[in-house]
Amino acid sequence: MPKRKKVTIDGLARIVQKGFSGMDKHFEAVGKQFGFIDKRFEAVDKQFEAIVEKFESIDGRFDCVDGRFNAMDERFDAVEERLEHIEKILIVDHNQRIERLEMQIQEL
Repeated sequence: MPKRKKVTIDGLARIVQKGFSGMDKHFEAVGKQFGFIDKRFEAVDKQFEAIVEKFESIDGRFDCVDGRFNAMDERFDAVEERLEHIEKILIVDHNQRIERLEMQIQEL
């Protein structure tokens, strides 16, 4: 049977310290990667903010165009009402003329 090596508390502390000293470098590298990722997320957030601003601008334009279409629709409705009124006047006038002509034809 091989002899067991005696490990002292100081020796064990040095072993543990070596293990953790290597971890510091790994944590530092991971921290840098998270810093890079944070910067990327900030860039993406800025891009989304720009997109939201553009959509709000487009939405405002659509509201303006919608208002103009509503105004135009009201004008067309007014024109249509006027044309219907003129049409009724012409129909009444034509009916009166036809009746007069029929009466004249009967007299002949």
